[in-house]
Amino acid sequence: MEYGLILPSIGNDATRAGIEAAAAAAERHGFGDVWGTDHLLVDASAAEDYGRTYEMLTLLAWVAGRFRTVRIGTSVVVVPMRNAIVLAKELATIDELSEGRLIVGLGAGWSTAEFRNLGLEDRFAVRGAYLEETIALCRHLWSGSSAPFQGRFHSFDDFVFGPLPAQGASLPIWLGGRNERALARAGRLADGYHASAASPDTFATRVPTIHAAAEAAGRPMPRLSARVRVDLDGTQQSFYTMWGDAARVAGEPPRAGLPRPGSRDPDRRGRPLRRRGRPARLGLGAAERRSPAEHTPRDEHDHEREGQRDENASWPEHEEDAERQNQGCACPGPTVLAASNAVPHEPSADDQRQGRGIGLVNHARCTARSDDRE
Repeated sequence: MEYGLILPSIGNDATRAGIEAAAAAAERHGFGDVWGTDHLLVDASAAEDYGRTYEMLTLLAWVAGRFRTVRIGTSVVVVPMRNAIVLAKELATIDELSEGRLIVGLGAGWSTAEFRNLGLEDRFAVRGAYLEETIALCRHLWSGSSAPFQGRFHSFDDFVFGPLPAQGASLPIWLGGRNERALARAGRLADGYHASAASPDTFATRVPTIHAAAEAAGRPMPRLSARVRVDLDGTQQSFYTMWGDAARVAGEPPRAGLPRPGSRDPDRRGRPLRRRGRPARLGLGAAERRSPAEHTPRDEHDHEREGQRDENASWPEHEEDAERQNQGCACPGPTVLAASNAVPHEPSADDQRQGRGIGLVNHARCTARSDDRE
């Protein structure tokens, strides 16, 4: 298991100094990766959380240029709000320039208002299909193939694409989601499942669906990742949060059916589960992996958005959006820590007391059959 950090790139407190401090701390302390968050033009109701948002791909290119060892990840690109070919080019460029350090998290989005602001309201209803075609298009272009591409939204036969990503067509794609269709999509198409604000128990219920879809498609079980908010000295929320004082957070026990850190995991050929960059006593179960989260929850404002959901949605990408998405992670994997607020230094004791703590994401490889974890 590994830890990563969600960069404090959204919200009114987001600053270049805070982003730089978070990335520097992640690299200095051995975190595996750092993550950005995607929104382009939200409506006024989402302004508090997303009104100030650093454009994610530009952000990650800047971070990759300044920090040379930590991996970088998107949590997540709202694919239907972008031109798929331009997105494939941007991601390939970042991966090539960063020497193969990119992890691509993709989602379908949830805000009809944001799609409307971008002139893409009609695409909202078909965003799941657009996401799936974009995955196929990206892998086609990243492979270096010169064969024609024919899809519902994109078709081309006379083209040249370069540079290719350093990881080629193996550039990892992780998908989120919480309903049956989204979970099955992750199993069929993704290299990883990236959840947010899901408890270990919730996460575990999703593993069988993901595994069954992967098995039916003849693909390996995707890596599992969870984005989790850590609220030091906070109180319990309506969405899953690791809360309380440091001792309580560190001592939270793994859930039933999930390997304990340091235990022997047959999916890893008998090697102990590892957590890079943080003490093993953090106490997260393997199923809680990766999905970063950053800021103050606003679940109390999210019920009014219920009517905007559809079965194609990948759901919001932050823990504070849990009521909108209630998405979860399901298996062992790398873990990512996310700073709640943009503070231009490592969190002090005072920061921790005020809840300017961390959000958590972890991710891991899971190859076990779902019945092995029950």
